[in-house]
Amino acid sequence: MSVSAPGTYTVFYTTNGACSNTANFEITILDCTLSASAVATNVTCASDTDGSIELTVTGGTLPYTFAWNNSATTEDVSGLPVGNYEVTVTDARNCSVIVSIEVEAVDNVDPVISCLSDQTITLTSGETTYTVPDFVGNGDVTATDNCDGNVASITQNPAPGSSLSQGEYDFTFIATDLAGNTDECTVKITVEETLGLDDLSLNTLSIYPNPVGNLLSIELPDYVELEDMTIYDLTGKEVMNINLNRNQKQIDVSNLQSAQYLVSIRSKNGAKVIRRLLKK
Repeated sequence: MSVSAPGTYTVFYTTNGACSNTANFEITILDCTLSASAVATNVTCASDTDGSIELTVTGGTLPYTFAWNNSATTEDVSGLPVGNYEVTVTDARNCSVIVSIEVEAVDNVDPVISCLSDQTITLTSGETTYTVPDFVGNGDVTATDNCDGNVASITQNPAPGSSLSQGEYDFTFIATDLAGNTDECTVKITVEETLGLDDLSLNTLSIYPNPVGNLLSIELPDYVELEDMTIYDLTGKEVMNINLNRNQKQIDVSNLQSAQYLVSIRSKNGAKVIRRLLKK
């Protein structure tokens, strides 16, 4: 005889082939309706031990017992590090169910970058370019993270070793932690030449209107003879160069895109002045 469904059954049997020797037994098959599920609270950092698991048990017959693979015997567990956890739940009728769940490290917190201040670099006499240092390697730019030692990298652009001519540049630094979270900062570094006495003759120079539409005017004393004017975008790229040998005082800038620029004006005696220009 084979039975599997829950219920009560009567069994008859004979001994020695004699039908007169009979007896009956009642066999009850219980339905194990026990079930369980778990929800984990993950840790933020791999070294943390504040994870927890909340267990929900339904069905079966009270009381329940709990046997965790970390030796805990309570329904819910806390103070957990990263790992795989398993619990066997058993009810009063010895029905049991096994639940497995993982506690993971889930870091959604960005690192915090500590950046440079805006600065001006003055080239020494004879220098024409500025060699970009490794601000990260020098310790001028640093970053911290909520998980100790979790800052994977700090990138710098322009890269260390780059050569920059006179102009204004945006330096970008990006810190990335081991979970891929990032923080970014940008500083302006202006590279300019050393000013000598000859430059004093251009101190009164002005350009107008500013912002400018199509025609830019230069105003300065008549005794100052100009050589040329070079316009740079804020990445330091030259976008226009005008020969001013005829002491030209009005410049057509209609081809410039609407943006901010640096204007370098040089006199015949080598003096130079830089002005900021906004193109409408």
